[in-house]
Amino acid sequence: MPFYFYLVVVYLLAIALGRLKVSVPDVAVKAAVIILIITISYWGAEEVYMKTFFIFLVLSLIAALVTVLLTYGLGFLWGKKFRFSKSKNIDIREFVYLISLILGYFLGFFIKVSVPFDLILEIELLLLIFLVGIKVGNVLDLNSFLKAWKGAMLSVLTAISGGILASFFMYMIIFKPLNLSFSIVFGFGWYTLDGPLVAKYFGPGAGIIAFLVNFFREQLTFILVPFLSKLGKNPEGLIAVGGATSMDTTLGLFSEALGPDYALISTINGIILSVMVPLIVPFFATV
Repeated sequence: MPFYFYLVVVYLLAIALGRLKVSVPDVAVKAAVIILIITISYWGAEEVYMKTFFIFLVLSLIAALVTVLLTYGLGFLWGKKFRFSKSKNIDIREFVYLISLILGYFLGFFIKVSVPFDLILEIELLLLIFLVGIKVGNVLDLNSFLKAWKGAMLSVLTAISGGILASFFMYMIIFKPLNLSFSIVFGFGWYTLDGPLVAKYFGPGAGIIAFLVNFFREQLTFILVPFLSKLGKNPEGLIAVGGATSMDTTLGLFSEALGPDYALISTINGIILSVMVPLIVPFFATV
């Protein structure tokens, strides 16, 4: 059976367990993520040379900026208003994942071992999907969704539309083939999952790019939302920019910038996009 089948089955089973109030500690998820990142970057050191790595950084930053601006621009179609207030600072602890990527890369560059990286990556991915699925199941709430469904759906629609435009744009100037471009952009900022998934289907070099593009998307959300929010009339576009991160790392940012009424919309937007990523990225990668 294809790996995608096992991925979906494990993910749906984990969500069901999460709905039954089975829980996993946050440290377990973080540890699984760090191990995965080190694996793909160590593997990627075989084909990504030092000079190439810095080129990847620049291209990834450009791709993330294009995605953010296109997504935000589409949000103006809905024409809502909100008030602005101060946002939270970037949490420096989130850089542990970027540090893990760089550490794995340098270890792989200087220390060579021969192991079946593709098999190891599959096992680590299934473990992460299982742990994350349980966490998603813990927060799924139908009643809350029904209260804020309209705003959340507009945000999700904006994120998807922005992702489609950004994927085609980046396909024309940076990332080929087209399904690679879609697989990268539709990580929706979830770099700790999209990087390993893309590495599984396109190789470690592409996985590093996917990680960086989505990492920069999250960081640009922290940096740009306070400025973009001053333009007004675009709450759905702003939340869509955060993508899957709007349910956790950037939730406080949107709650302060848009007001508490948008906190629930932000959470639901993040949950829906988070549910989509493990299902839609492997789909794009295999079409």
